[in-house]
Amino acid sequence: MTTKSSYLVFWLLIRIWATPGLVDQVRNEIGPYATARQPPRIFGIPEPPCLGLDADGLVKSCPLLKACFYECIRLYSASISVRTVHKDILFREMDSDGVETSRYPLDAGSIIAAPFSLHHFDPNYFKDPNGFRPMRFLRPSEDGQGQQTFVEGTIKPWGMGESVCPGREYAEKQVLAFVAGILALWDFEPADAKGWIVPDQIERAVISVPAADVRVRIRPRELP
Repeated sequence: MTTKSSYLVFWLLIRIWATPGLVDQVRNEIGPYATARQPPRIFGIPEPPCLGLDADGLVKSCPLLKACFYECIRLYSASISVRTVHKDILFREMDSDGVETSRYPLDAGSIIAAPFSLHHFDPNYFKDPNGFRPMRFLRPSEDGQGQQTFVEGTIKPWGMGESVCPGREYAEKQVLAFVAGILALWDFEPADAKGWIVPDQIERAVISVPAADVRVRIRPRELP
């Protein structure tokens, strides 16, 4: 677990807990793939809980958990794509009526840096871009059985082209498994009487960090 991944785990956990009803929905979904049980005592000595994780199942069969993960990436990632301009090009910006409002000439040889957060917070692509809305990444399954399917859409957390992050699949699997394990083993509640308060973010490379500490009470869940 890298430092960047640990920040993403933080955002994912606090968003799941701070959204009413979401933790129960996620736990119900991950149940077959994150199993926790309490082994019997041996000679009167309590055994630690046993946790079983199916990382592939969490990635492939838990669309709600995955949607929460990508919504946190959309809100808190700070990925930047850097490119070299090979020939002169002119970008034109149009309003909703098709009238040109701005133009941006780029000369050959220029180096450009494109922060993906500009797209991730664009209301033309993401309604209520400042809100935590993981359901934006879910669509009804084509089988008509009432199931949900994860749809990544236009989000670009890993970069694109030749520079796309080579460890993206491992990072996703790592964070989903870690969060699922915590949800299977532990219950959280806010120490603050005001309830869950999601802190502001301080932008950093790759993943933002929380601007304030969050104090919680943690207790082990009752396990079978």
